[in-house]
Amino acid sequence: MKFSRILLSKQLKILSKKKNLPGFTLIELSIVMIIVGIIMAGVFKGQDLIESARLQSTLSEMNRIKLVALQYREQFGGWPGNDKSASNRFGEGAVSGNGKGIILSEEAEHVWKHLSAAGLMDNEAAPAAKAGGFFTILGNPTQTQKGNWVVLSGEAGTLKSALTPKQAMALKSKMDESDPTKGSIRVINGLGDEANGCINGSTYNLKNENPACVVMMKLE
Repeated sequence: MKFSRILLSKQLKILSKKKNLPGFTLIELSIVMIIVGIIMAGVFKGQDLIESARLQSTLSEMNRIKLVALQYREQFGGWPGNDKSASNRFGEGAVSGNGKGIILSEEAEHVWKHLSAAGLMDNEAAPAAKAGGFFTILGNPTQTQKGNWVVLSGEAGTLKSALTPKQAMALKSKMDESDPTKGSIRVINGLGDEANGCINGSTYNLKNENPACVVMMKLE
């Protein structure tokens, strides 16, 4: 009996102490939630800004590569990689192309060496894109895309996926273009991925968050 009274007394003291502990009011909790929400919104906004900057840098690099390729043709009378006089012009290490005007897949690896030898590019390797993937200059990349194109793909010299559908759409929108199959920039499904992983006709597959797109800019 005495033991029970002692135990009850201790429990009452504990409860009394708990009642005196400071707690959060609904107003304080609301303020905390608002602050957390503001911080999270700032984080997501910051990520969006970083991604937008990466895409803008990628677009600028595509335009720069296009300009130096056009400059090369203007200066030497042929496309880099396809230039039939490259070995004579630049000497040892430069491999000439067939000079027929279309940069073949086996000539694409020599594009950057020709541009570097001409002083138009700093490196002899395929440039990497800020948004992901690598640049290639390639002729007739698909049956419907004829001519020479600056190609952004997951692996230089291929049509493997580089960008997600959301990235591809955002990149194209920076040119004030919407239809992926028309305009100065074209978007296609990457090889080896699921059918319509990037686009289905003129519609982006925005449910797919994985890289599934190849982006191209025509040299004209």
